Amino acid sequence: MEVRRVHHFLAELILAALTLGLFGAAIEKAYSGHSTPIDGVLGPLQEAGDTTLLILGNSHAGALGRETLRSDDRVFNASVGGQDIFRSYLLARKYLPRLPRLREVIMAVDYDAIGYNLSVFNQDWQDRQYFPYTGQLYHDGRAQRVLARSAFFRANRDLGVLFAGSPSSAAGPNPMLPVANGRASTPEGCRKRAREHSEVKFREGLIEENSGYLREVVRLGERHGVSIHFLNTPKSGCYREAYSPLTRSKGRAAILEALAPQAGRFQDYFEDTRFSGEDFLDEDHLNAWGARKLMEDLARKSMDASGAPAPAGHGLVRPAK
Repeated sequence: MEVRRVHHFLAELILAALTLGLFGAAIEKAYSGHSTPIDGVLGPLQEAGDTTLLILGNSHAGALGRETLRSDDRVFNASVGGQDIFRSYLLARKYLPRLPRLREVIMAVDYDAIGYNLSVFNQDWQDRQYFPYTGQLYHDGRAQRVLARSAFFRANRDLGVLFAGSPSSAAGPNPMLPVANGRASTPEGCRKRAREHSEVKFREGLIEENSGYLREVVRLGERHGVSIHFLNTPKSGCYREAYSPLTRSKGRAAILEALAPQAGRFQDYFEDTRFSGEDFLDEDHLNAWGARKLMEDLARKSMDASGAPAPAGHGLVRPAK
């Protein structure tokens, strides 16, 4: 009798395991065609061997679009909203050796970015979406890598994906500009966003770690003969006024210290009053005109630093109001 019970239990256990296995396989198949927003941005980078200018960073870098520094640039913008220094470093580490024509990299580094990591701020699910393009996870380990290779878990277990209609529609809005898409800026919204970046999403305990990643990016540029521009993009007046003075002071000092003795690599436009309201899409993202204006100025600065003549403007005409 006892033996029969054991056999019955084992049979049920095997049946449960088979059922779970079949269910898991069905889920993986159902999600196999799903494209995440990060796939939408970074997927084409695999075939972008003619890239001469690579742009990395968060949505502030995403707002630069595919604006050029040189008239013959082939630009790839690998920026994603919320992208932190760690992921930018991993992308630089993987793709600098794989882009034979690459001459320059622009990497957005806001003051608060030196104290931010998306995995620390409850966004670790994005780590799995980056994994095919970085080959490394922030919390790396065998179990985490298994999840990162799962289509279901890369979709963050979102059952809505199954009813999205098509893989392309599942990707959603432009992940380079997740905030600016379809949202009008208000004074209160501007202040709230500045405080969110500079107070809520900033930890001094992450400065040392991120400083190390910045130094590694500098070394990668030197090793592969690529010029790196670390860039803090312009921000609107209301954003600057609400931004934490402490984060501003500590963040800037930490960035300059991390890049020393080549602190001149940090192009800081945070307070640049040449950029006014007509240059912004919202409180902290440049519009197309502002992006062109910034890139032309950055091109002049880099030319001046190299002793070469300043480039002629690209002829962008300010749109009529």
